[in-house]
Amino acid sequence: MNFTLYDTTGAIRIHGQAPRESIDLMLIDDYPDCAWLEGDYSADTHCVVDGQVTPRTPVPHRLDGAQLSGLPSPCEVHFGGATYRIDGGSVDLAFDAVGTYRVVLRSAPRHLDTTVEVQG
Repeated sequence: MNFTLYDTTGAIRIHGQAPRESIDLMLIDDYPDCAWLEGDYSADTHCVVDGQVTPRTPVPHRLDGAQLSGLPSPCEVHFGGATYRIDGGSVDLAFDAVGTYRVVLRSAPRHLDTTVEVQG
């Protein structure tokens, strides 16, 4: 039987093929905080929302100059070797020098890491 185990956040923890009895044992012994569903889905491309497998999508955002808005909560913004946790849905970015900066947005498990280029 193809299976996917997922945790309370909807993140897929493990997937593959096993007899039903083995899946039940994994839930008890190794993944007590997880539930399972039938089907083989990868955490790289999917998550589980309200018990339904859902494709992960890029992090929603709007870029206006150096302001990112419309971010999901929570969201992590990575740039310049630092990580910032954003809970308010927007952030004004500041840079030390003029240039183009790569900014990575993370909001797992529902969204794929998304890279945006920002002019600073």
